[in-house]
Amino acid sequence: MRLTLVPFYRQGIFNFEPMPEHFFCSQMVRVKPKDGTHPAETVLLEEISPQAMALSGGAPFQEGVALLVAADGFAAQLTVSQCEVREDSYVIRGDFGGGYRWSPQNWTPAHLYEVKDVPKTKAAGAS
Repeated sequence: MRLTLVPFYRQGIFNFEPMPEHFFCSQMVRVKPKDGTHPAETVLLEEISPQAMALSGGAPFQEGVALLVAADGFAAQLTVSQCEVREDSYVIRGDFGGGYRWSPQNWTPAHLYEVKDVPKTKAAGAS
């Protein structure tokens, strides 16, 4: 398992090229490993794109683990590609499996914000 320490804030938030159709969001979802190695838990969906998502939760998952992710009106398989430790949680990034491609027309998480025009320089007052 590869765990990487990251600061509380996301360093790349001001200096990155967003993927097409990349969204920030805030939605509680349920995750359960397909192999039953962890009990099901409720985590926060923070980012989503047609191919992948990023979750914040209390348990680490190894790369390659298949998760079932579900919320009201949504269910998909996710393969963990990266797990990073944050101050008091883990950020789990994964790719959708089984040919699934997410779109806002299929399911819309709460507080959905499309990343389009992100400044290429640090915001005023940021250090």
